[in-house]
Amino acid sequence: MVGVLPAWFPSTVNIAHRDYWFASERKTQTLDYLFSMACKLGVLMVFFFVGLNVIIVLANNSNPVLMPKLPFFVVMALFLLGVFSWIVVLFLKFRKVDLLKK
Repeated sequence: MVGVLPAWFPSTVNIAHRDYWFASERKTQTLDYLFSMACKLGVLMVFFFVGLNVIIVLANNSNPVLMPKLPFFVVMALFLLGVFSWIVVLFLKFRKVDLLKK
C-alpha cells in the first residue's frame, strides 16, 4: 500500500517540496521512485520476518527452549540498519529543490 496510495491520493504524501515533486513533468518519475522504495522496504521486511521465523524454529528445537540471543540481535540490528538507510535515502532524494535546479 505504501507504493500504491501515493498514486491514488497524492495530496496525502508527506515529502519535502511536494509541489515540486508532484508537478506534472515529474509526477510519474516520483511515483515510480516511491513505488520502488516501497518494494525495497517490503523485501527488507520479508527478510526480517524470515530471520525471526528461523530464530523461533531454532529456539523451539533447543532443549530447554531458549531463544538464541546473538542471532536475534544480529537480525534486529540488520533490520534497523536497513530501515535507517532506507529513510536516509528517501530524505536525500527529496531534499532541497535548489540543488536540483542547477
